[in-house]
Amino acid sequence: MVRVRKSNQPHQNRQRNNVHNIPPYRAPVVAPVVNRQPTPRQRQDPPYYDQPEEVEMRIQQESGAASFCLTYLIGPKVNDTLVSKGKVTHSASYDLQVQLEILRVEMKSNPSFLPSRLSPSLVKRVTRTRNAVYHNNWSVVQRDSTVLFAPLIELADCLGEPEVANDIQEILNSINAGDSTGGVSFVPFRFPSLGYDNMAAFGLHQIIETLMTKYVAKKGIWQNLNARKPVGSPPPSLDIYYNIKDMTTDVVNDPDYLGIGGNARNDRLVLTSVKELRLDLAHGRYENTYNGFELKLANVIELLPLLGAPEAAVEVGLIRDILVELKRTGQQVDSLDPGQSDLVSLDESCKSSSDLIGN
Repeated sequence: MVRVRKSNQPHQNRQRNNVHNIPPYRAPVVAPVVNRQPTPRQRQDPPYYDQPEEVEMRIQQESGAASFCLTYLIGPKVNDTLVSKGKVTHSASYDLQVQLEILRVEMKSNPSFLPSRLSPSLVKRVTRTRNAVYHNNWSVVQRDSTVLFAPLIELADCLGEPEVANDIQEILNSINAGDSTGGVSFVPFRFPSLGYDNMAAFGLHQIIETLMTKYVAKKGIWQNLNARKPVGSPPPSLDIYYNIKDMTTDVVNDPDYLGIGGNARNDRLVLTSVKELRLDLAHGRYENTYNGFELKLANVIELLPLLGAPEAAVEVGLIRDILVELKRTGQQVDSLDPGQSDLVSLDESCKSSSDLIGN
């Protein structure tokens, strides 16, 4: 069982490390921008109004704490419960959204299926928390921490997991006391020399999810779509899935929607690949995320300059290269942001950039 651990490191304004023998990531070539308007569509995801960077940092940290609870605390316990009762087969990947629905159906037919009664309304509230995290609904995250975390505590109690409930309660208490990280610290991992490792997959999942939220959702897609909108219209949402889905349709209708040369770059394939990565993250496809993460992040790096965020592509490229090198050397990944100076120290024996993915 993963315990919540308090971090002694400050969570903001850390300086990046000059990692030994890893050259700076070369900025991708930015495609010429063509300011074409997105096709208007009816959608239910809420618009997001820009806020100061420090406010958005706190929102992302609180959402990250909720994601930690879903990934390390709630998800495995729900899965273990259903496996033990023969309702699902054991698998390294499992979709919490699907498994919550299985719990709801089982409780309806057998109220004693769990140690405590699980009401349909609680399933809806847990699902709402899950959706707020994976659809980047920052308004919900920002509005009320208790609404976000309390359903997870109640679900842990229904599963007969008081330690998990206590862990999540501690996180909520920390957030209510002013620590937007919830006192959650990253769970270090090492890439196995061969095969698949669940804890490594969880850690990689957390890292890539953070990159997607920070760089793709806001600095990439939101900024791009917001700049295209007519003056006075509501801003776009931060929902990566629906935004990329609509952008893909726009690229099909106009191959140069993201910039001249869209057909030659195959912008549609890049968008589809990034959308699939987001689906893997949101639906517990840990093995998919883990296997070939280098190429998946390369697709993210390729997309960001097309969205007008070449600096974000450099940041993601640096982190990707560090992860690749840590995997090659078998060293420990110690941070949610593997570029932070106090959390990454690569061996002097690291090879040159010819060993890194992407050459």
